[in-house]
Amino acid sequence: MNSDITLASNLIAPLQIVKKAALNTNKHFTELVSYISFSLLLVICLFVPLWVWYIKMLGPENFIVAVFKMTMDFSFSVVIIFMISIFLFNKTHPNSQKLTFWKFTKDVSWPWLVEGLKVSIITIAALFLFIIPGIIKSIHYTFFSFVVFFNQDYKEGKINALKHSKKLSKDLGWWIFLLIFIIPMCIAFISKWAVKLVFQQTNSLWIIYPVLIFCLYITCILLTYSYSVLYFMYTTKEQQIYRH
Repeated sequence: MNSDITLASNLIAPLQIVKKAALNTNKHFTELVSYISFSLLLVICLFVPLWVWYIKMLGPENFIVAVFKMTMDFSFSVVIIFMISIFLFNKTHPNSQKLTFWKFTKDVSWPWLVEGLKVSIITIAALFLFIIPGIIKSIHYTFFSFVVFFNQDYKEGKINALKHSKKLSKDLGWWIFLLIFIIPMCIAFISKWAVKLVFQQTNSLWIIYPVLIFCLYITCILLTYSYSVLYFMYTTKEQQIYRH
């Protein structure tokens, strides 16, 4: 009987964390989007002309176009994760010292790059060996950015960011898989289909540019929602761990 209760509590707890994270995201989402929109549009407008040029010169299926798109997606992700982290931290920690973009970037950019490089090496090595271990590693290290950004023990050298992220991701694997793999893959598929459709229907840059900017902006807004849910999953799990 006790084992049944324990099993039930283990199944319910992750759902409660995700539900709380979604509710917190919904609470701040409109203000969050307005906060990051200018930065997103600026990055998008910088990349779209080059993207269109590559597609027109080489074709939408060319390897160079794919690499450029990956670079562009990474740039969007960096902008999104930094901006939502600053905004949500300032909103959810009203009594703390306010973070500014420049101070935040200066303080965390180098350790974030170092830890991110570790994650990339481990994940890519696992993917080359077997696909599933690579995906599992990606899930384990999902919260490493937030650990680097906000965990005081990490800043004081008391914990390992990757190990702590793995600890935080325990019991949340399927939800993280949905947020960092399934949803982005669906968005990427729809986005790629939309881009191909636009280029098939018209050669007018006056139509192509605004359509691509709109598609990428909507894509980034959807990713912003996913990242913000991850942020609140992280904060909720951190509170649980340090409470115990």
